[in-house]
Amino acid sequence: MNKPLTPAQIAKILDTLEVLNQIGDKVKERAIELAHKGVTIPGWEACFSNPRRAWEDEEQANEKLEELGLKDKRDRYSVELLSPAQAEKKLKEKKLWPRSKAGVDFTDPFTGLLADKDGKPSIKRSSS
Repeated sequence: MNKPLTPAQIAKILDTLEVLNQIGDKVKERAIELAHKGVTIPGWEACFSNPRRAWEDEEQANEKLEELGLKDKRDRYSVELLSPAQAEKKLKEKKLWPRSKAGVDFTDPFTGLLADKDGKPSIKRSSS
């Protein structure tokens, strides 16, 4: 017969779980770091997410898109401000990006304006 855990036992287990989770997180970070360097972790494989990009500051992004050549608000907005991917596509359609000087593309205009919502890489048990 299993006896229910007492509150004191639950507290002790929760404390232990907290420490184990911290250790686990560090081990996962190291595994991901190794996976990105091409090291194989037996029985595990790297998972690379494709995070949804979003504007960190829509007002600043709006100004930058106007600077880059999307002068008409209808080119920058749908119902809301275009996503980074949509803006990039629109700029390319209008041949406004990437701009080249002597065959060299300028720096990504979105650097510093984008925030990854969930850019954390992960690792999962391989199916093989």
